[in-house]
Amino acid sequence: TNQYSISGTLSLTNAVASSAIITDGTNTTTVTVSAGATSVSYVLSGLTSDATIHTVTVSYASKTASLTYTAPASCSVAPPCLLGVVVTPGVCQSATNQYSITGSVSATNAIGTQVITITDGATSTTLTLNGDGPASFTLIGLNSDGLLHTVSASADNCGLASTTYTAPSSCTVGIALTVTPGVCQSATNQYSISGTLSLTNAVAGTATITDGANSTTVAVTAGATSVAYSLSGLSSGTDSHTVTVSYVGKTTSLTYSAPESCTVGLAISVNQPSPCDVNAGQYSIAGALSLTNAVNGIAVLTDGPISTTVAIIAGSGTVPYTILAIPSGAESRTVTVAYEGKTASAVYTAPIGCIVSDICSPIFAKVTPGLCATATNTYATTAVVVLTNPVAGTVTISTQGQSQTFVTAAAATASFTATFTNLISDGAIHSLTATLPGCPPASATYTAPASCQLPNLVLEKLVNKSKAQLGEVLTYTIVLTNTGKASATNVTVRDSTT
Repeated sequence: TNQYSISGTLSLTNAVASSAIITDGTNTTTVTVSAGATSVSYVLSGLTSDATIHTVTVSYASKTASLTYTAPASCSVAPPCLLGVVVTPGVCQSATNQYSITGSVSATNAIGTQVITITDGATSTTLTLNGDGPASFTLIGLNSDGLLHTVSASADNCGLASTTYTAPSSCTVGIALTVTPGVCQSATNQYSISGTLSLTNAVAGTATITDGANSTTVAVTAGATSVAYSLSGLSSGTDSHTVTVSYVGKTTSLTYSAPESCTVGLAISVNQPSPCDVNAGQYSIAGALSLTNAVNGIAVLTDGPISTTVAIIAGSGTVPYTILAIPSGAESRTVTVAYEGKTASAVYTAPIGCIVSDICSPIFAKVTPGLCATATNTYATTAVVVLTNPVAGTVTISTQGQSQTFVTAAAATASFTATFTNLISDGAIHSLTATLPGCPPASATYTAPASCQLPNLVLEKLVNKSKAQLGEVLTYTIVLTNTGKASATNVTVRDSTT
Protein backbone atom coordinates (compact mmCIF):
# COMPACT_ATOMS: atom_id res chain seq x y z
CA THR A 1 0.00 0.00 0.00
CA ASN A 2 3.02 2.22 0.36
CA GLN A 3 1.48 3.36 3.64
CA TYR A 4 2.59 3.57 7.24
CA SER A 5 1.09 4.33 10.64
CA ILE A 6 2.16 6.42 13.60
CA SER A 7 1.69 5.83 17.29
CA GLY A 8 2.37 7.93 20.30
CA THR A 9 1.28 9.13 23.73
CA LEU A 10 -0.66 12.17 24.90
CA SER A 11 0.84 13.45 28.18
CA LEU A 12 -1.84 15.18 30.30
CA THR A 13 -2.11 17.21 33.43
CA ASN A 14 -5.39 17.99 35.19
CA ALA A 15 -7.16 15.87 32.64
CA VAL A 16 -10.89 16.03 32.41
CA ALA A 17 -13.11 13.43 30.86
CA SER A 18 -13.32 14.16 27.10
CA SER A 19 -12.10 13.06 23.61
CA ALA A 20 -8.81 14.06 21.98
CA ILE A 21 -8.57 14.29 18.12
CA ILE A 22 -5.20 13.48 16.54
CA THR A 23 -4.70 14.75 12.93
CA ASP A 24 -1.94 14.12 10.28
CA GLY A 25 -2.82 15.81 7.04
CA THR A 26 -6.14 14.42 5.98
CA ASN A 27 -5.94 11.46 8.34
CA THR A 28 -7.51 11.69 11.84
CA THR A 29 -8.29 9.49 14.82
CA THR A 30 -10.00 10.03 18.22
CA VAL A 31 -9.02 8.75 21.65
CA THR A 32 -10.97 8.92 24.97
CA VAL A 33 -9.43 10.76 27.95
CA SER A 34 -10.55 9.91 31.48
CA ALA A 35 -10.59 12.50 34.19
CA GLY A 36 -7.29 12.58 36.05
CA ALA A 37 -5.51 10.55 33.34
CA THR A 38 -1.89 11.49 32.91
CA SER A 39 -1.25 9.76 29.54
CA VAL A 40 -3.23 8.26 26.67
CA SER A 41 -1.85 6.19 23.74
CA TYR A 42 -2.97 6.71 20.11
CA VAL A 43 -2.41 5.15 16.68
CA LEU A 44 -3.01 6.77 13.23
CA SER A 45 -2.78 4.58 10.12
CA GLY A 46 -3.28 4.84 6.34
CA LEU A 47 -0.62 7.48 5.85
CA THR A 48 1.21 7.54 2.45
CA SER A 49 4.92 6.92 2.58
CA ASP A 50 6.46 9.90 0.82
CA ALA A 51 9.55 10.81 2.87
CA THR A 52 8.19 14.29 3.51
CA ILE A 53 7.86 16.21 6.82
CA HIS A 54 4.51 15.67 8.43
CA THR A 55 2.84 17.53 11.34
CA VAL A 56 0.74 15.68 13.92
CA THR A 57 -1.74 17.85 15.85
CA VAL A 58 -3.84 16.94 18.90
CA SER A 59 -6.98 18.89 19.96
CA TYR A 60 -8.36 18.33 23.48
CA ALA A 61 -10.44 20.42 25.83
CA SER A 62 -9.85 23.50 23.66
CA LYS A 63 -6.15 22.86 23.85
CA THR A 64 -3.88 21.97 20.87
CA ALA A 65 -0.39 20.68 20.61
CA SER A 66 1.63 19.56 17.53
CA LEU A 67 4.77 17.75 16.63
CA THR A 68 6.64 17.26 13.28
CA TYR A 69 8.34 14.15 11.95
CA THR A 70 9.64 12.74 8.61
CA ALA A 71 7.51 10.12 6.89
CA PRO A 72 9.26 7.01 5.72
CA ALA A 73 10.25 6.86 2.06
CA SER A 74 7.96 5.22 -0.45
CA CYS A 75 8.17 1.52 -0.34
CA SER A 76 5.87 0.57 -3.27
CA VAL A 77 7.07 -1.34 -6.38
CA ALA A 78 5.79 0.56 -9.57
CA PRO A 79 4.73 -1.50 -12.71
CA PRO A 80 7.34 -1.31 -15.58
CA CYS A 81 7.11 1.28 -18.39
CA LEU A 82 6.79 -0.56 -21.73
CA LEU A 83 7.25 0.95 -25.26
CA GLY A 84 5.56 -0.04 -28.50
CA VAL A 85 6.55 1.12 -32.05
CA VAL A 86 4.68 0.92 -35.36
CA VAL A 87 6.37 1.67 -38.77
CA THR A 88 5.11 2.26 -42.34
CA PRO A 89 7.75 2.43 -45.12
CA GLY A 90 7.28 4.87 -48.05
CA VAL A 91 8.03 4.33 -51.75
CA CYS A 92 11.44 4.57 -53.38
CA GLN A 93 12.31 7.93 -54.95
CA SER A 94 14.03 7.25 -58.27
CA ALA A 95 16.00 10.49 -58.21
CA THR A 96 17.84 9.42 -55.03
CA ASN A 97 16.98 5.70 -54.68
CA GLN A 98 15.88 6.56 -51.12
CA TYR A 99 12.68 6.30 -49.12
CA SER A 100 11.32 7.41 -45.76
CA ILE A 101 9.41 5.71 -42.94
CA THR A 102 6.67 7.10 -40.75
CA GLY A 103 5.51 5.64 -37.49
CA SER A 104 4.39 6.17 -33.91
CA VAL A 105 5.61 5.30 -30.43
CA SER A 106 3.36 4.65 -27.44
CA ALA A 107 4.05 3.55 -23.86
CA THR A 108 2.39 1.70 -21.01
CA ASN A 109 2.88 2.84 -17.37
CA ALA A 110 4.99 5.80 -18.44
CA ILE A 111 5.62 8.34 -15.74
CA GLY A 112 5.98 11.94 -16.84
CA THR A 113 7.80 12.90 -20.05
CA GLN A 114 10.18 10.56 -21.88
CA VAL A 115 12.78 11.32 -24.61
CA ILE A 116 12.53 8.52 -27.15
CA THR A 117 15.33 7.67 -29.61
CA ILE A 118 14.21 6.07 -32.91
CA THR A 119 16.91 4.21 -34.88
CA ASP A 120 16.95 2.48 -38.29
CA GLY A 121 20.48 1.33 -39.04
CA ALA A 122 22.69 4.42 -39.11
CA THR A 123 19.72 6.79 -39.26
CA SER A 124 18.09 8.06 -36.08
CA THR A 125 15.88 10.78 -34.65
CA THR A 126 14.48 11.72 -31.24
CA LEU A 127 11.03 12.69 -30.04
CA THR A 128 9.29 13.58 -26.81
CA LEU A 129 6.66 11.22 -25.40
CA ASN A 130 4.23 12.70 -22.91
CA GLY A 131 2.87 10.02 -20.64
CA ASP A 132 1.83 7.00 -22.63
CA GLY A 133 1.59 9.02 -25.88
CA PRO A 134 1.38 8.15 -28.71
CA ALA A 135 3.91 10.34 -30.58
CA SER A 136 4.63 10.32 -34.34
CA PHE A 137 8.01 10.29 -36.07
CA THR A 138 9.55 10.27 -39.56
CA LEU A 139 12.93 8.97 -40.72
CA ILE A 140 14.17 10.09 -44.17
CA GLY A 141 17.17 9.37 -46.39
CA LEU A 142 17.00 5.58 -46.12
CA ASN A 143 18.49 3.63 -49.02
CA SER A 144 16.07 1.46 -50.96
CA ASP A 145 17.55 -2.06 -50.86
CA GLY A 146 14.59 -4.42 -50.57
CA LEU A 147 16.02 -5.87 -47.30
CA LEU A 148 14.52 -6.50 -43.87
CA HIS A 149 15.08 -3.48 -41.60
CA THR A 150 14.70 -3.15 -37.79
CA VAL A 151 13.44 0.06 -36.20
CA SER A 152 14.10 0.41 -32.46
CA ALA A 153 12.64 2.87 -29.92
CA SER A 154 14.44 3.40 -26.62
CA ALA A 155 14.03 5.56 -23.49
CA ASP A 156 15.99 5.68 -20.21
CA ASN A 157 12.94 4.87 -18.11
CA CYS A 158 10.99 2.72 -20.52
CA GLY A 159 13.47 0.27 -21.97
CA LEU A 160 13.62 -0.77 -25.64
CA ALA A 161 11.06 -1.74 -28.26
CA SER A 162 11.60 -2.74 -31.91
CA THR A 163 9.77 -3.79 -35.07
CA THR A 164 10.83 -4.99 -38.51
CA TYR A 165 9.71 -4.12 -42.07
CA THR A 166 10.88 -4.74 -45.63
CA ALA A 167 12.42 -1.74 -47.40
CA PRO A 168 11.24 -0.98 -50.97
CA SER A 169 13.39 -2.39 -53.75
CA SER A 170 15.98 -0.21 -55.44
CA CYS A 171 14.46 2.21 -57.94
CA THR A 172 17.68 3.65 -59.37
CA VAL A 173 17.11 4.49 -63.05
CA GLY A 174 19.47 2.42 -65.18
CA ILE A 175 20.22 3.26 -68.81
CA ALA A 176 22.31 1.55 -71.47
CA LEU A 177 22.82 2.35 -75.14
CA THR A 178 23.29 0.50 -78.42
CA VAL A 179 24.16 2.12 -81.76
CA THR A 180 24.23 0.89 -85.35
CA PRO A 181 25.60 3.24 -88.04
CA GLY A 182 23.92 3.19 -91.44
CA VAL A 183 25.57 3.37 -94.85
CA CYS A 184 26.89 6.55 -96.43
CA GLN A 185 24.52 8.28 -98.87
CA SER A 186 26.56 9.42 -101.86
CA ALA A 187 24.22 12.29 -102.72
CA THR A 188 24.98 13.98 -99.38
CA ASN A 189 27.98 12.04 -97.99
CA GLN A 190 25.89 11.60 -94.86
CA TYR A 191 24.60 8.65 -92.85
CA SER A 192 22.26 7.97 -89.96
CA ILE A 193 22.47 5.91 -86.79
CA SER A 194 19.83 3.88 -85.00
CA GLY A 195 19.80 2.07 -81.70
CA THR A 196 17.99 1.22 -78.50
CA LEU A 197 17.94 2.70 -75.01
CA SER A 198 17.72 -0.11 -72.43
CA LEU A 199 16.08 1.08 -69.21
CA THR A 200 15.49 -0.07 -65.65
CA ASN A 201 13.10 1.64 -63.26
CA ALA A 202 12.12 4.07 -66.03
CA VAL A 203 10.05 7.11 -65.15
CA ALA A 204 8.09 9.33 -67.54
CA GLY A 205 10.48 11.78 -69.16
CA THR A 206 12.44 12.72 -72.27
CA ALA A 207 15.79 11.26 -73.32
CA THR A 208 18.15 13.42 -75.41
CA ILE A 209 20.52 11.59 -77.77
CA THR A 210 23.53 13.60 -79.02
CA ASP A 211 26.21 12.86 -81.59
CA GLY A 212 28.48 15.88 -81.98
CA ALA A 213 26.34 18.80 -83.12
CA ASN A 214 23.40 16.53 -84.00
CA SER A 215 20.77 15.64 -81.44
CA THR A 216 17.27 14.22 -81.14
CA THR A 217 14.83 13.46 -78.35
CA VAL A 218 12.63 10.47 -77.57
CA ALA A 219 9.79 10.17 -75.06
CA VAL A 220 10.16 7.60 -72.29
CA THR A 221 7.08 6.27 -70.51
CA ALA A 222 7.12 5.10 -66.91
CA GLY A 223 8.09 1.44 -66.68
CA ALA A 224 9.49 1.25 -70.21
CA THR A 225 12.37 -1.21 -70.64
CA SER A 226 13.55 -0.14 -74.09
CA VAL A 227 13.08 2.81 -76.45
CA ALA A 228 14.26 2.96 -80.07
CA TYR A 229 15.91 6.07 -81.53
CA SER A 230 17.47 7.29 -84.77
CA LEU A 231 19.66 10.27 -85.65
CA SER A 232 20.33 11.44 -89.21
CA GLY A 233 22.38 14.03 -91.06
CA LEU A 234 25.78 12.82 -89.80
CA SER A 235 28.87 13.38 -91.96
CA SER A 236 30.62 10.28 -93.27
CA GLY A 237 34.40 9.86 -93.12
CA THR A 238 34.74 11.47 -89.69
CA ASP A 239 36.30 8.49 -87.88
CA SER A 240 35.30 7.81 -84.26
CA HIS A 241 32.02 9.21 -82.93
CA THR A 242 30.54 9.26 -79.44
CA VAL A 243 26.79 8.96 -78.88
CA THR A 244 25.55 10.27 -75.53
CA VAL A 245 22.11 9.90 -73.97
CA SER A 246 20.85 12.12 -71.12
CA TYR A 247 17.75 11.14 -69.16
CA VAL A 248 16.46 12.13 -65.68
CA GLY A 249 19.91 13.21 -64.55
CA LYS A 250 21.60 10.08 -65.88
CA THR A 251 24.02 9.97 -68.81
CA THR A 252 25.76 7.21 -70.68
CA SER A 253 27.71 7.13 -73.92
CA LEU A 254 29.04 4.76 -76.56
CA THR A 255 31.62 5.17 -79.31
CA TYR A 256 31.49 3.82 -82.86
CA SER A 257 33.22 4.37 -86.21
CA ALA A 258 31.49 6.45 -88.86
CA PRO A 259 31.30 4.95 -92.38
CA GLU A 260 33.93 6.03 -94.89
CA SER A 261 33.24 9.06 -97.04
CA CYS A 262 31.15 8.20 -100.11
CA THR A 263 31.35 11.51 -101.99
CA VAL A 264 31.21 10.72 -105.70
CA GLY A 265 34.41 11.71 -107.51
CA LEU A 266 34.21 12.37 -111.26
CA ALA A 267 36.83 13.14 -113.93
CA ILE A 268 36.86 12.80 -117.73
CA SER A 269 39.69 12.22 -120.20
CA VAL A 270 39.75 12.39 -124.02
CA ASN A 271 41.82 10.15 -126.27
CA GLN A 272 43.09 11.30 -129.68
CA PRO A 273 40.00 12.31 -131.78
CA SER A 274 39.30 10.25 -134.90
CA PRO A 275 40.33 11.68 -138.30
CA CYS A 276 37.90 14.16 -139.78
CA ASP A 277 35.32 12.94 -142.29
CA VAL A 278 35.72 15.95 -144.58
CA ASN A 279 32.71 15.12 -146.74
CA ALA A 280 30.38 14.92 -143.75
CA GLY A 281 32.25 17.53 -141.71
CA GLN A 282 32.25 15.19 -138.70
CA TYR A 283 34.53 13.27 -136.38
CA SER A 284 34.29 11.23 -133.15
CA ILE A 285 36.06 11.08 -129.81
CA ALA A 286 36.57 8.38 -127.19
CA GLY A 287 37.80 8.51 -123.64
CA ALA A 288 37.13 7.38 -120.10
CA LEU A 289 35.29 8.54 -116.99
CA SER A 290 37.27 8.12 -113.75
CA LEU A 291 35.01 7.54 -110.73
CA THR A 292 35.24 7.20 -106.96
CA ASN A 293 32.35 5.97 -104.81
CA ALA A 294 30.29 5.35 -107.93
CA VAL A 295 26.60 4.54 -107.58
CA ASN A 296 24.15 3.16 -110.12
CA GLY A 297 23.20 5.95 -112.48
CA ILE A 298 23.48 7.56 -115.91
CA ALA A 299 26.26 9.91 -117.02
CA VAL A 300 25.38 12.43 -119.74
CA LEU A 301 28.25 13.53 -122.03
CA THR A 302 27.98 16.64 -124.18
CA ASP A 303 30.24 18.03 -126.92
CA GLY A 304 28.67 21.07 -128.55
CA PRO A 305 25.31 20.05 -130.03
CA ILE A 306 25.98 16.31 -129.60
CA SER A 307 25.09 14.38 -126.44
CA THR A 308 25.26 10.74 -125.42
CA THR A 309 24.79 8.71 -122.24
CA VAL A 310 26.63 5.88 -120.54
CA ALA A 311 25.40 3.65 -117.71
CA ILE A 312 27.37 3.68 -114.45
CA ILE A 313 27.39 0.61 -112.22
CA ALA A 314 27.89 1.07 -108.47
CA GLY A 315 31.53 0.66 -107.51
CA SER A 316 32.89 1.35 -111.02
CA GLY A 317 36.30 2.99 -111.19
CA THR A 318 36.71 3.60 -114.95
CA VAL A 319 33.97 3.71 -117.60
CA PRO A 320 34.78 4.18 -121.32
CA TYR A 321 32.69 6.36 -123.62
CA THR A 322 32.44 7.36 -127.29
CA ILE A 323 30.78 10.40 -128.89
CA LEU A 324 30.03 10.07 -132.62
CA ALA A 325 29.19 12.52 -135.42
CA ILE A 326 30.60 15.63 -133.80
CA PRO A 327 30.23 18.46 -136.39
CA SER A 328 33.15 20.57 -137.53
CA GLY A 329 33.74 23.56 -135.39
CA ALA A 330 36.32 25.47 -133.42
CA GLU A 331 39.82 24.12 -133.01
CA SER A 332 39.55 23.98 -129.19
CA ARG A 333 36.65 21.84 -128.06
CA THR A 334 35.23 20.94 -124.63
CA VAL A 335 33.53 17.70 -123.67
CA THR A 336 31.46 17.78 -120.44
CA VAL A 337 30.04 14.97 -118.29
CA ALA A 338 27.20 15.30 -115.74
CA TYR A 339 26.55 12.52 -113.20
CA GLU A 340 24.89 12.42 -109.75
CA GLY A 341 24.94 16.20 -109.44
CA LYS A 342 28.63 16.33 -110.33
CA THR A 343 30.16 17.75 -113.51
CA ALA A 344 33.62 17.48 -115.09
CA SER A 345 35.05 18.58 -118.41
CA ALA A 346 38.10 18.16 -120.65
CA VAL A 347 39.46 20.31 -123.46
CA TYR A 348 40.90 18.81 -126.66
CA THR A 349 41.82 19.91 -130.20
CA ALA A 350 39.52 19.01 -133.09
CA PRO A 351 41.14 17.00 -135.92
CA ILE A 352 42.51 18.74 -139.00
CA GLY A 353 39.85 19.17 -141.63
CA CYS A 354 37.05 19.63 -139.06
CA ILE A 355 38.21 23.00 -137.80
CA VAL A 356 36.10 25.97 -138.89
CA SER A 357 37.64 29.25 -137.91
CA ASP A 358 34.33 31.12 -137.70
CA ILE A 359 31.39 29.30 -136.26
CA CYS A 360 28.10 30.82 -137.41
CA SER A 361 29.33 34.06 -138.93
CA PRO A 362 26.93 37.01 -138.85
CA ILE A 363 23.75 36.39 -140.84
CA PHE A 364 23.44 38.19 -144.20
CA ALA A 365 19.95 39.28 -145.21
CA LYS A 366 18.85 40.80 -148.54
CA VAL A 367 15.34 42.25 -148.96
CA THR A 368 13.62 42.94 -152.31
CA PRO A 369 10.21 44.69 -152.11
CA GLY A 370 7.71 44.18 -154.95
CA LEU A 371 5.33 46.63 -156.70
CA CYS A 372 2.16 48.11 -155.33
CA ALA A 373 -1.04 46.34 -156.36
CA THR A 374 -3.50 49.10 -157.22
CA ALA A 375 -6.50 46.96 -156.39
CA THR A 376 -5.39 46.53 -152.75
CA ASN A 377 -2.61 49.11 -152.37
CA THR A 378 -0.44 46.25 -151.02
CA TYR A 379 2.81 44.65 -152.06
CA ALA A 380 4.97 41.61 -151.35
CA THR A 381 8.63 41.50 -150.37
CA THR A 382 11.21 38.72 -150.57
CA ALA A 383 14.06 38.26 -148.08
CA VAL A 384 17.06 35.97 -148.64
CA VAL A 385 18.99 35.03 -145.47
CA VAL A 386 22.42 33.40 -145.77
CA LEU A 387 24.27 31.78 -142.81
CA THR A 388 27.86 30.62 -142.67
CA ASN A 389 28.61 27.65 -140.38
CA PRO A 390 25.26 27.78 -138.63
CA VAL A 391 24.50 25.76 -135.51
CA ALA A 392 21.45 23.52 -135.44
CA GLY A 393 18.34 25.47 -134.52
CA THR A 394 15.44 27.56 -135.81
CA VAL A 395 15.89 30.66 -137.97
CA THR A 396 13.20 33.31 -137.45
CA ILE A 397 12.68 36.06 -140.11
CA SER A 398 10.33 38.94 -139.21
CA THR A 399 9.04 42.19 -140.71
CA GLN A 400 5.99 44.41 -140.19
CA GLY A 401 4.43 42.01 -137.63
CA GLN A 402 4.82 38.94 -139.81
CA SER A 403 7.28 36.08 -139.05
CA GLN A 404 8.43 32.92 -140.79
CA THR A 405 10.60 30.15 -139.27
CA PHE A 406 13.01 27.65 -140.82
CA VAL A 407 14.79 24.70 -139.17
CA THR A 408 18.50 24.46 -139.88
CA ALA A 409 21.10 21.82 -139.11
CA ALA A 410 24.74 22.45 -138.38
CA ALA A 411 26.41 22.96 -141.76
CA ALA A 412 29.00 25.03 -143.63
CA THR A 413 26.39 27.36 -145.16
CA ALA A 414 22.63 27.65 -145.30
CA SER A 415 20.27 29.90 -147.25
CA PHE A 416 16.59 30.64 -146.59
CA THR A 417 14.09 32.65 -148.63
CA ALA A 418 11.04 34.21 -147.01
CA THR A 419 8.22 35.99 -148.86
CA PHE A 420 5.86 38.32 -147.02
CA THR A 421 2.58 39.40 -148.68
CA ASN A 422 -0.23 41.87 -148.06
CA LEU A 423 2.15 44.56 -146.85
CA ILE A 424 0.68 48.06 -147.05
CA SER A 425 2.23 50.28 -149.71
CA ASP A 426 3.14 53.38 -147.76
CA GLY A 427 6.49 54.47 -149.20
CA ALA A 428 8.06 54.19 -145.68
CA ILE A 429 11.33 52.61 -144.61
CA HIS A 430 10.87 49.25 -142.84
CA SER A 431 13.20 46.79 -141.04
CA LEU A 432 13.60 43.05 -141.45
CA THR A 433 15.34 40.92 -138.77
CA ALA A 434 16.75 37.39 -138.87
CA THR A 435 17.73 35.47 -135.69
CA LEU A 436 19.18 32.03 -134.86
CA PRO A 437 19.98 31.14 -131.22
CA GLY A 438 23.74 30.83 -130.89
CA CYS A 439 24.45 33.15 -133.85
CA PRO A 440 24.69 36.93 -134.09
CA PRO A 441 21.39 38.45 -135.31
CA ALA A 442 21.11 40.32 -138.63
CA SER A 443 18.83 43.05 -139.89
CA ALA A 444 18.18 44.94 -143.11
CA THR A 445 16.08 47.94 -144.11
CA TYR A 446 14.03 48.47 -147.24
CA THR A 447 11.65 51.09 -148.66
CA ALA A 448 8.06 50.10 -149.34
CA PRO A 449 6.55 51.21 -152.66
CA ALA A 450 4.46 54.33 -152.55
CA SER A 451 0.72 54.00 -152.42
CA CYS A 452 -0.77 53.09 -155.81
CA GLN A 453 -4.35 54.21 -155.14
CA LEU A 454 -4.77 57.42 -157.45
CA PRO A 455 -7.57 60.03 -157.37
CA ASN A 456 -10.10 60.25 -160.31
CA LEU A 457 -11.60 63.76 -160.68
CA VAL A 458 -14.92 64.40 -162.47
CA LEU A 459 -15.88 68.07 -163.14
CA GLU A 460 -19.44 69.16 -164.07
CA LYS A 461 -20.84 72.61 -164.85
CA LEU A 462 -24.61 73.02 -164.58
CA VAL A 463 -27.04 75.93 -165.40
CA ASN A 464 -30.40 76.41 -163.81
CA LYS A 465 -32.34 77.15 -167.09
CA SER A 466 -32.10 75.51 -170.44
CA LYS A 467 -33.62 78.60 -172.17
CA ALA A 468 -33.49 82.21 -171.16
CA GLN A 469 -34.78 85.60 -172.40
CA LEU A 470 -32.48 88.45 -173.09
CA GLY A 471 -31.61 90.12 -169.87
CA GLU A 472 -32.67 87.19 -167.75
CA VAL A 473 -30.21 86.06 -164.94
CA LEU A 474 -28.78 82.52 -165.12
CA THR A 475 -27.18 80.55 -162.23
CA TYR A 476 -24.24 78.17 -162.94
CA THR A 477 -23.17 75.36 -160.54
CA ILE A 478 -19.72 73.69 -160.78
CA VAL A 479 -19.42 70.18 -159.17
CA LEU A 480 -15.99 68.43 -158.69
CA THR A 481 -16.15 64.75 -157.68
CA ASN A 482 -13.22 62.34 -156.80
CA THR A 483 -14.25 58.83 -157.81
CA GLY A 484 -10.77 57.39 -157.20
CA LYS A 485 -9.38 55.54 -154.09
CA ALA A 486 -6.84 58.14 -153.14
CA SER A 487 -7.24 61.67 -151.98
CA ALA A 488 -6.55 64.48 -154.48
CA THR A 489 -4.46 67.29 -153.11
CA ASN A 490 -3.57 70.76 -154.40
CA VAL A 491 -6.53 70.72 -156.85
CA THR A 492 -7.20 74.00 -158.75
CA VAL A 493 -10.56 74.64 -160.52
CA ARG A 494 -10.79 77.43 -163.14
CA ASP A 495 -13.96 78.58 -164.93
CA SER A 496 -14.07 80.83 -168.05
CA THR A 497 -17.17 82.33 -169.64
CA THR A 498 -15.46 82.62 -173.02
